[in-house]
Amino acid sequence: MENKIEKKSTMQYQVHTEIEIEASVSKVWTILMDNNELAKWSTSFQGMKGELKKNGNAIIFFLFGGKVREVKHNLIEFEENKIFAWSDPIIPGLRDHHQFIIKSISENKCKFIQSDQAKGFMALFIGKYMSKNMLNWYTDFNAKLKIAAEIK
Repeated sequence: MENKIEKKSTMQYQVHTEIEIEASVSKVWTILMDNNELAKWSTSFQGMKGELKKNGNAIIFFLFGGKVREVKHNLIEFEENKIFAWSDPIIPGLRDHHQFIIKSISENKCKFIQSDQAKGFMALFIGKYMSKNMLNWYTDFNAKLKIAAEIK
């Protein structure tokens, strides 16, 4: 599957990105969970802390506008070495559903999938714009994750 934006309805856009990485699932997971290392190479997602479990309350750190911002999220999915995700309002009238998924291809190769949604009334006005930004951010993040995982 290719990286893409899909307009599901007038009030819902879906972003899907994926990349194959020549590293084990556990190695990629470890990199994603290491806040200190993430900050060295990621220009967006900087890590998270808190209750790292399903339905846990977490603080997600994003680099945005040159500053690290803290955003509270409820982790709707969290399974070690497989997935973590949240779905919360971005702004009034617009909700996301951000997923980080790792799937094994072989012992030392995996597929990393990052997807998101812009859903709600405000998607009528800014859904396309938000989705284009998400696609660019996630494609860039995925490529940098691949480099980080394959050089270590």
